[in-house]
Amino acid sequence: MDSLCLVCQSTEQFPLYPGLLKCRQCGFVFANLQISEADLVEIYRKNYFFGEEYSDYLADRATLEKNFKLRLQVLMHFLDPARNRNLFEIGCAYGFFLGLARQFFEEVSGIDITEDGIRYCHERLGLNVQQGELLKIDLGTQQFDVVCL
Repeated sequence: MDSLCLVCQSTEQFPLYPGLLKCRQCGFVFANLQISEADLVEIYRKNYFFGEEYSDYLADRATLEKNFKLRLQVLMHFLDPARNRNLFEIGCAYGFFLGLARQFFEEVSGIDITEDGIRYCHERLGLNVQQGELLKIDLGTQQFDVVCL
């Protein structure tokens, strides 16, 4: 592999999980930055959310939202509530974080590579999200006060 371990600088890794590499020298696990867009789409297809990484993402909504509420509480401690602001989420999946965040922000929007998640965001939650890979979309002159991953 051509990737360089950030810890020990070794070039000897092996795929641990789609999109992740593990260094043979020190054991550090890191993202494969040379992954193709087709491979990303394959990783985050519907099965990722229903059976592979999550058993049933939609059925876990209440649990996920509980976690997201805690993250939003921490985030809001760092922001001025009097200022109008907007939030952009990279990897918005099925929109549960954005759905909660819109009560604190004037505008929320996001991006994800999964087609099913984006459709759910539009049809069920009425969110301003788009499908695609962040590095390949044109955000034009849009500016964001908060960007989340």
